[in-house]
Amino acid sequence: MNRVLGILIIFLAISASSIFQQPVYSQTQKQSYGQLQGEVLNEWRKPIGGVTIALTPVANGYSTAGGSAITDVNGHYIMSNIPKFIYSSGPDPKVVDYYVTVNYPGYDLYTSDSFNFKDDSSLIIDIRLDRNKSSN
Repeated sequence: MNRVLGILIIFLAISASSIFQQPVYSQTQKQSYGQLQGEVLNEWRKPIGGVTIALTPVANGYSTAGGSAITDVNGHYIMSNIPKFIYSSGPDPKVVDYYVTVNYPGYDLYTSDSFNFKDDSSLIIDIRLDRNKSSN
C-alpha cells in the first residue's frame, strides 16, 4: 500500500510539473543569463535621458518575461539577468530570441532586429532615434 502511494505521489509530481510547464532543472542544466547595455542618441549624436527601452521575447511557442530599462542623463541603459534559454520537458534548452523597441515622444518608433545570448553573455545595442517628421 505504501509503495503504491509513493508511486502515485511521484507520478502526480511529474504530471503537475508538465501541466504547469514549470522548468525542471537537473544539476547539469543551470540557467544562464545575459546582459544588454548601450546608449540612446538623437540624430545629432546627443544622448537622450529618460527613454524607456523595452525588451520583448519573440514568440516561439514559449514565454519568458521581457524587461525594460530607462536611460540615464547620459543616454546609457543596462539590463541584467536576461534568461538565455528556456528549459522544457525535453533534454535540450531552447534559445530565447528577443527584440528591443523604443517609443519616445517626438521620435520615430525604433525596433531592433531579433537577437539572442546563445554565444555571448553581454551584448551592446546602441540606438539612434530620428525626429518624427510629423511632429515638426
